[in-house]
Amino acid sequence: MKNTNCPELLSSLEHIKTLKTQFDSSLSDSIKSGDFTIPTKLKQELETKVKELNNKLYPLENLEQEHLEKQYLSQVEILNSSGILETLSSGEQGIKIGKKEYPLPTLDSILERLRENSEQLDKKASQGFTKLLVVPFGLDLQTLIEKYKQVLLKHHNNNTLLDSDGKPLELDTNQPVWTWDGYQNEPLVYFPQSFDQNNHQGTPKDQLEPWQILLVEDMIDLPKQGEGKTLNTRKQLEANQTPNSYLEQILKEQEQGLTPESWLLLAITYLEEQNKQIDDYAGQGKLSYLPGAYFPKSAGVPVAYWIRVNQQAKLYRINTDNSNASNSVRSSVKI
Repeated sequence: MKNTNCPELLSSLEHIKTLKTQFDSSLSDSIKSGDFTIPTKLKQELETKVKELNNKLYPLENLEQEHLEKQYLSQVEILNSSGILETLSSGEQGIKIGKKEYPLPTLDSILERLRENSEQLDKKASQGFTKLLVVPFGLDLQTLIEKYKQVLLKHHNNNTLLDSDGKPLELDTNQPVWTWDGYQNEPLVYFPQSFDQNNHQGTPKDQLEPWQILLVEDMIDLPKQGEGKTLNTRKQLEANQTPNSYLEQILKEQEQGLTPESWLLLAITYLEEQNKQIDDYAGQGKLSYLPGAYFPKSAGVPVAYWIRVNQQAKLYRINTDNSNASNSVRSSVKI
């Protein structure tokens, strides 16, 4: 938590209160006179002072506010450019799920969430969770897959579909993303506490928040076995472990696995920000387990990766006791 000078904060707050009183008084006078010059100037000064106070109250030491704000603006731009955001009946931007509308979370609302759980989030930021994801989780998974396909095609057409080394990747333009048919006909549950078909304690999608705000590790490629770094007592999860083992470690660290939805948004984000495809397991990357979701019927964990031989991304599922040196996992922290 940032060190803040209490007398300084109180002084700032008192100044804001004084400005607000002056604004209210001048606004009443201006309504009578028709000249709004003074309240307009006071309003601008008031907004500036409120922003300055919010900056002083920013709760994280290990994730700079300016960096977080830049990432938020980048996420909004990406959600717009990929066609995910719509204009709602209120005039706000957001998503529609059936007949219901859900506005895009504001930066202020994200900052408020940070303040509510600042100690834990600052610790996770010190452990490498510094990349912001604003995930339209409530959208139908097939809709997000289609948006990802269009982003892949755009980068292919612009010759900007690259691996993590900056080298071009080929793309099957007829099928940029292959998905296991279970994604269409087998129910997923989210954030299971175990991969037990009868006692997973997962939650159906329609019972969860339509927007998820996450911090993830800023990694295009996941670490190989034996190459995970230790940051503030947490060792990065390495390749060649089972989904069961990964889930146990993730829950112990008070994290949550990525879901197919958050993986798709992360993949779109890296393509739009860096022109690079994540989880290219035949390159420098690894196949990524997504233990934030679970297929109870077939006892499978979703996986996502780039498969060079097929020139496409792939969403599949894998057994919970599977391990391979080419397989790893992505974790996240909920804000």
